[in-house]
Amino acid sequence: MNLLFFSRIFSITLCLSLIVSSVFATEKEKPGISLEHIVEGKFIIGGELTSDNIIMSPGYGIRYAPSIKWNERFSVGTAVSLKRLSTETFLPLSAGVRVHLTENANTTFFTAYAGYAFARNHIFDHNLSYSYKGGLYLSPGFGGKLVISENVDFLININLTYQQAKLSFEASESNIIEVNQNFYFVTLRTGFLF
Repeated sequence: MNLLFFSRIFSITLCLSLIVSSVFATEKEKPGISLEHIVEGKFIIGGELTSDNIIMSPGYGIRYAPSIKWNERFSVGTAVSLKRLSTETFLPLSAGVRVHLTENANTTFFTAYAGYAFARNHIFDHNLSYSYKGGLYLSPGFGGKLVISENVDFLININLTYQQAKLSFEASESNIIEVNQNFYFVTLRTGFLF
């Protein structure tokens, strides 16, 4: 898979999220239910955990997450991210929840997102005998929300992320080897809730 594929998937997902957001926004709002948009940047530390080592692969990324706020303490939504590491790029598509610990404007919260992440490995891109695929994506975390203005909140949160990937290659004409990879990351995300 090349970068053009990732940009198309990211664009399609972003467009679908915006369409869903506009559909919910045009509906008559019910008391307590509203649409939220989160835009975040992220800094990633961690890497692939093997049986005897961890291969560090720090990185960075962006995230867009539209969600439905059911009340002052509970939101449910989707997210699309782009994570760029030293040799891999992941495009997680996920759904999840955010639970605020209090009903105060400035509060702490917990999040949990799960989904699938498409994957690309820059080393194997041009080698036709290699195939690199994504897999399961899990990301629980906690953070804080600070009110900046009436319509904008600042978010900062720390997430533990588990990401699967699969590398396949031909060792010989009749022998295909598959290597399952497990990535573990600590991610610092900062951004804005609109």
